[in-house]
Amino acid sequence: MRNKTKLDIESLFVDKTEQKKASELLKKYIDEYTIESVSDKNSLFQLIQLEIISLRLQAVMNNLHVKDNAVPIAMIKTMHENITAITTLKDKLGLNKEVEKVDEGYKALEILKKKFALYREENQGSRTLICPHCGQMTLLKIRMDKWLAAKHPFFKDRVLTNKHLIQLYKDKKITKEDVAKVLECSTDYIEWIISKHYSKKA
Repeated sequence: MRNKTKLDIESLFVDKTEQKKASELLKKYIDEYTIESVSDKNSLFQLIQLEIISLRLQAVMNNLHVKDNAVPIAMIKTMHENITAITTLKDKLGLNKEVEKVDEGYKALEILKKKFALYREENQGSRTLICPHCGQMTLLKIRMDKWLAAKHPFFKDRVLTNKHLIQLYKDKKITKEDVAKVLECSTDYIEWIISKHYSKKA
């Protein structure tokens, strides 16, 4: 499509001004968009023809307005139909970039909303957050009417742990591996947490 000459489009018009305008439109569309198939090429030529016709109609309407201070309803209807046909061809060729951008943004937003809905469905039982007042880890438990804030059972300050669980390990009732599995951490972490927070008392 890119090696087509000006004559391809200019041959559709007699007026030199219209030939020039048609060539400018053709160059613009070829530079900014991908027109590959014969069908697309024919649709593009139809589009340019309609745009030139739109310029003709606008010129006639301007002259009538200056002369009679009025424009026939039939001509306004024809102009509207021509603009609708132009929009339809642009949509067919994918030339309405701004519309596509809006559509893409809307689709992206819809995907995020669906992902959030899935996350909310899979995590309905509780939420964990840092209390903005005291800075401690807080567990939010869901109720039928609202969230209920409670002290988090697996954090001491902001450190992952559980006092009773560590005590069971120190009493040799469970293994270090058991503690690690419950807290979902490594066994090295268990040794570290005991040395830092439970070295004197459990």
